[in-house]
Amino acid sequence: GRLFINGGEAESVSDSGVPWENYRQVITEAVAIGKVKFPDGASLAKLFKGCKGLEKADLSYFVTDNVTDMHSMFEGCIRLKDLDICNFNTYRCSNMTKMFAK
Repeated sequence: GRLFINGGEAESVSDSGVPWENYRQVITEAVAIGKVKFPDGASLAKLFKGCKGLEKADLSYFVTDNVTDMHSMFEGCIRLKDLDICNFNTYRCSNMTKMFAK
């Protein structure tokens, strides 16, 4: 199915997971609708980890200037072929390990 991420002020990803935690297996597309801003020192670690059916993600509206951790963000997304992260600013990001690991 499609995952729509509404614009606005987002929270850092925590160890407790993301709101779509229980739907990771059925997500085929993720789309940000409007600018999604993250707080200073935010983590996007494991944001889509394990979304094995994810084929397309348009995250061009993500404002990542304050993000410091993107490790394992797309880990396990074995079907991902169409990814738009054209506006990602990774200047402050110090951890991108396993970001695209299988």
